[in-house]
Amino acid sequence: MLASAAAIAAAEPNGDADAPRSGTTTTPIKHLIVVIGENRSFDHIFGVYKPRDGQRIANLLSRGIVNENGQPGPNFPVAAQFTVLP
Repeated sequence: MLASAAAIAAAEPNGDADAPRSGTTTTPIKHLIVVIGENRSFDHIFGVYKPRDGQRIANLLSRGIVNENGQPGPNFPVAAQFTVLP
């Protein structure tokens, strides 16, 4: 999804993704709406997102819960869930 936005921005003659477009598309699709469920969705989508320089985000990667490749990180035990045994 982010790559698609970058491709659109790169296709603009002046490089401005917010600039008005001509209205012509390769396909009849002009808009894409993505519906994301609640609760775990942020971690599923942005869990290993790396922000740009000067920006920060609190996600699984920044907290060391997972490594960049998705494997358990040094702080993985912090994410342990508690269960009650009968």
